[in-house]
Amino acid sequence: GELLESALEAATQSEAESQRLRSRLSNHGEFQLLLRALEMRLQAANDAHSQAVVLAEVAQVLDSAFGRSDEAFDRWLQAIRLIPESATFHESALRLARRRRRLNEYVQALRELATNMRRRQDSDLVASLLLRAGQVTETELSDLDAASEFYRLVESTGHRVVEAWLALARISGSRGEHAESIRFLERALGVEGLESEVRLEALYRLAELRMASREGLTRAVALLKQALELRPQYDRAAQMLQPAVRLDPSNEELQSLYERVARATGNDTLIFDYLEQRTQRDSTSIKELREAVDYAMALGQEERSEGLLKRAFEVARKMPDGTHDVLWALKNLADRREAAGDVRGAMVRLQQAIEL
Repeated sequence: GELLESALEAATQSEAESQRLRSRLSNHGEFQLLLRALEMRLQAANDAHSQAVVLAEVAQVLDSAFGRSDEAFDRWLQAIRLIPESATFHESALRLARRRRRLNEYVQALRELATNMRRRQDSDLVASLLLRAGQVTETELSDLDAASEFYRLVESTGHRVVEAWLALARISGSRGEHAESIRFLERALGVEGLESEVRLEALYRLAELRMASREGLTRAVALLKQALELRPQYDRAAQMLQPAVRLDPSNEELQSLYERVARATGNDTLIFDYLEQRTQRDSTSIKELREAVDYAMALGQEERSEGLLKRAFEVARKMPDGTHDVLWALKNLADRREAAGDVRGAMVRLQQAIEL
């Protein structure tokens, strides 16, 4: 007993001695004694950093060895109040807050800390705390109004404003407030020296929003081209472009970008979609129609392939040197009719070919 008391007393005087004793106690499963040693070391610690480190260890022991998770969470909050910039402490506290359903308390602690730090005029740390509170409120508590309030407070600090704008754009988008979302994203992209990852995401998101209306298509195409140059995400781009080309079928720049993206995906369905809607335009070519028919057949789209062949027949018939292509279209139309059991329809197409 006396030996143990002596060891515990020595451990309070030296961090190195304390670490050795705590390690020995932990290895032997003497968690009650370990907790006592930590509490003694905590009382002896004379600076915020040392106190916070011991509090973090106390929290870990309370949770893992004794299952006293609520007490552990309280200790994590104490540690965070001493070192509010520690991401590790915040992550540990958040994990316990989720498990013990104490997320509101965690957010409230962040709010109070931010208020205290504001008095010390530490704007960067204030912004980080408010941003963290906003993220938890948005993603964990699904309270978009409260999260927006936190993000606007971040904006008011003048620090980490781009992250706040992107978050506000995300919330506005989820509410269907697209004009507001566009406003925040445009502001973010106007900042010089933006991190490449942040810029990339903002470009894709803004391009998608702009592409939802005909009047925004020109700006959307420019944004999407920038995004694709930074890092191609062809599947994502194709999802935006597929409905957009139908808003303005005469927009050549948009059509060209859709073709480039569709072909880059290697997705036959997308390539066929581009070709099929392209062939409905007056300026379509027999080359495009032949390719569209090939894709339709490869995808098992018999009915659509027949429609494209009829279109090819009409286009080729108006060409000065279109006889070869007219015959190609008629022969294939006859084959489709025969395959469908429509012998009469097949004969009509063959007769048209003979008359040429």
